[in-house]
Amino acid sequence: MLEGERSTLKMRVSAVQYHLHTIHSLEEFAAQVEHYVKIAQEFEADFVLFPELFTTQLMSIGDDNGKALPTTRKLTAAFFKGWLSRRACI
Repeated sequence: MLEGERSTLKMRVSAVQYHLHTIHSLEEFAAQVEHYVKIAQEFEADFVLFPELFTTQLMSIGDDNGKALPTTRKLTAAFFKGWLSRRACI
């Protein structure tokens, strides 16, 4: 490279317009996330950008009586531990 020239790194980014709706299980959430990741793969994205608070959807998962669960922290941790470990470096 000559002095004064800049190197250029090209990267394709997929920005997800995430659809928040009521879900009933962690598996349903994982399926929705997987859907967006697969679409990004089809377009050969190098990086997938999800909205900052997309895990708030986990708050719609209720217990057997239909009552909302008290926290999403455990569900979020379970999702990232399980889902991402199975799909490392997609």
